[in-house]
Amino acid sequence: MKTKRKGTYAKKVLPVMCLLLAAVLFHWKFLFEGNNLAVNLDAINQFAFFFPHLVESYADGDFFWSWSYGLGGDLLGEFAYYYTTSPLFYGVVLAELFFDFDWSILKAIDFKMYLSVLKSFLAMLGMYGLVRYEKFEPLKALAAALAYGSSIIFFAHAALIDYMTEAFLYVPLTIFGLLYYQRTGKSRFFILGIFLSVASNFYLGFISSIFYGLAAIVLTPLKEKSVFKTYAPLLLHYAIGLGLAFAGLLPGVLSVYYSDRLAIKPEIPLFFGADWTASLPEQIWGNIGGLGFLFITLIAGLMIFLPTDAKTKRKSILALLLFSCYFVPYMYSVFNGFSHIQYRWFYILNFAVAFALPNWLTAAMKANKRLLAFVLMAIGLSLWALYTKEERTGSTASQYDAAAVAFGLLTLLLLYAMSRWERKRWLSRLFVLALGANAVANVVGYTEEKIVGKFGAKNLTDEYFSQPSLDHAEEQKIFSALVPEQNEFYRTYYGTKDRLNHAMLYGYYGTSAYNSVLKKNLHSFVKKDYNVRQTNPLRNGVVVSTYSLFDDRWALETGLGVKYQVLPKDEKAPFGYEKVEETETYSVYENPSAVGIDMWYTETISETEWRQLNVAERDALFLNTLVVADRYARARTENWKEQLPERIKVDLANADYHNASMTGGLLTVQSGGKVRIPIEEKQQPGEYMVYFEIAPAEDQAMKLDVNGKEVLKRESSYIYSYPNKGYLIRLDGQTDAIEIGVSPGTYQLSGLKVYWNSYEDFRKQADQREAHSMDNLHVKGNHVSGDLSVKEQGFLFLSIPYSEQWNMKVNGKEAELLEVQGAFSGVYLEPGEHRIELSYITPGFYPGLLVTVISALAALLLHLYGRRKNG
Repeated sequence: MKTKRKGTYAKKVLPVMCLLLAAVLFHWKFLFEGNNLAVNLDAINQFAFFFPHLVESYADGDFFWSWSYGLGGDLLGEFAYYYTTSPLFYGVVLAELFFDFDWSILKAIDFKMYLSVLKSFLAMLGMYGLVRYEKFEPLKALAAALAYGSSIIFFAHAALIDYMTEAFLYVPLTIFGLLYYQRTGKSRFFILGIFLSVASNFYLGFISSIFYGLAAIVLTPLKEKSVFKTYAPLLLHYAIGLGLAFAGLLPGVLSVYYSDRLAIKPEIPLFFGADWTASLPEQIWGNIGGLGFLFITLIAGLMIFLPTDAKTKRKSILALLLFSCYFVPYMYSVFNGFSHIQYRWFYILNFAVAFALPNWLTAAMKANKRLLAFVLMAIGLSLWALYTKEERTGSTASQYDAAAVAFGLLTLLLLYAMSRWERKRWLSRLFVLALGANAVANVVGYTEEKIVGKFGAKNLTDEYFSQPSLDHAEEQKIFSALVPEQNEFYRTYYGTKDRLNHAMLYGYYGTSAYNSVLKKNLHSFVKKDYNVRQTNPLRNGVVVSTYSLFDDRWALETGLGVKYQVLPKDEKAPFGYEKVEETETYSVYENPSAVGIDMWYTETISETEWRQLNVAERDALFLNTLVVADRYARARTENWKEQLPERIKVDLANADYHNASMTGGLLTVQSGGKVRIPIEEKQQPGEYMVYFEIAPAEDQAMKLDVNGKEVLKRESSYIYSYPNKGYLIRLDGQTDAIEIGVSPGTYQLSGLKVYWNSYEDFRKQADQREAHSMDNLHVKGNHVSGDLSVKEQGFLFLSIPYSEQWNMKVNGKEAELLEVQGAFSGVYLEPGEHRIELSYITPGFYPGLLVTVISALAALLLHLYGRRKNG
């Protein structure tokens, strides 16, 4: 008996160990060859900064707001698209509470690599368990698990957008829940799967929900020939699962609604091009696309000619429906929320094929004569595809291609042998080994050729991460000393254009952000209302997902609380700043005029009047006049007009053109071309604000260079391009000419205006704004408080990005928080002593939590009803 139990135990454990080994081998290039599982795109510039900051913030109890995210921003809602509603993320937070990890960019990437191995293993284990629940033998369950786990899209996501791999875990669970419900009438696993799918990521929850609906329709037989009796209970259970996820779902959806995304309407072709069609064999069964089907899935074609049972037909129909979507570009848009074409939905296609594979194997093994003919035909076609790859795709077959084909064809031959000699167990074992080898060759080939090679992961050595703007020891020392205490508030400007989320790594209060769901009002403040020149992360130019401040614009940076600037030693010191530290690489400067979190205004301008000003005029008023909604504007004294900047006369007729010419308002530029426009050189401290509009006559990318200040503008058809034509560039007051360089092409150039701002005037205005400021300041995450004593009526400006979700109390009573200066917070106050208190909760959190609680009660009642019904 003991021997039998040991044998049974071994049979159960061995497949699990095989799947764990497969997950490790899939990550060979990263676990054993020293490559880091990331590419120098969003994986580093966004997610490697996001992840440790979010983990540490949540472990510290800061769930809703961070001052290290841009100018301050929402954590739960604006990061729900990434991590903050993921069950695995909360597991990491729990681990942080116990172990207090010492995070860095490199350590975050290493951590996510091991997490990727775990997710790969769990996804395959889920598929294995699902197939075993259907009473298939371990051999076929392993085949399905390997087919699912070797999905190329999983490893593409692991390197590029790691959080999207989590969806692989919950599809097998949900479909198991569907089958369990069909068999027992109990819906708890189905509801759990829906909850996890939607809660982990609302975007992937949308894709998975489409699949679950399709799967429920196809896989569920009609009860008493009634559509209502069949699908209405499933719809109810789906609604409960969806409701359980609402506490995370609603904040995530609202964050997208309030964001500034995708102004460009995508153009979706009816069909893919000839190059796409020519490479179909490699896309579907090879490693150049996002699928990477194992060769054994070719037997799906045999099902057309075989009689199959009802379950096999249903699974085949489900796989065929999704496979048909693969050839229709518009379906890629549908799965992407009716937006541009995306391939992120491939995981459900991989699942549908892997889920049907055990049924196909069973049917094929019963028809060995037809199977032999099909295998021989498949071998011929596979060898043809391998031989003609270079002719069709322009790239030669690699050793991984040859290995995948060899092991893949071996699985087909072994399948035929197994159908002839069923009792030869060594054939089954050899079949599993060949299947695993096919999967490993595909995945390792993809990671070697695409992730390590094409996307440059081989260049991301451990030493790479010690450079500036990443895990730089010198920066760590500097910025750790620039994190404000809870009784103070200031921002620090870091002179980099590449890592806009740098502040999230070191915890200081920064001035830039890179996030796909940036708040619209703040985004517009930077790019439209004040038209701040944008730096170029990833060389993408002016795009919808980033903002950076301040282009040395003194009024903006001082008014928004910048106290320190950390600049490379060779850069010129900012006006009025005093050097307080110098290291081997950097100089640290302090602004004596920094105003902190608040400013006091008595002068106002209505938003309507303010909108009529150009961006240079708005900039000149920032430290003098508060922009408020029309109904809150004070008596129309129009004192603000006296603070408008001095207009400097310029004339394009006096410009010098080098490798360029101007005719009829069109500027034609050759290589190295530029326009030089002389201007009056000022002696006193100040800045020129140069505004002009320029747009290519034909849609093309454009690189601007104005006196050494660069702007990259992508073509307007680029889906992430931000739609602006005008540019405001700040130049030093000692400038004697404006030099506009632009990449070769023909452009419409117009609206050139130049203004002058005096720094001495700005300094005086900054001092006036400090006439009344808060004492006993306390700033901690989503809570801000302080005491203010004022002798006159006026407006308190707070350097807090405006949201209706900020709750304000003055002297313990609710007060109306105003949106001022286009995107920030303010309050009107009468003379007297005031206690100011603000707190923030993510939009949609409380309503979503209410739906979650109601859904939990509904699930409990449903469970109790089921128990009572079953006695």
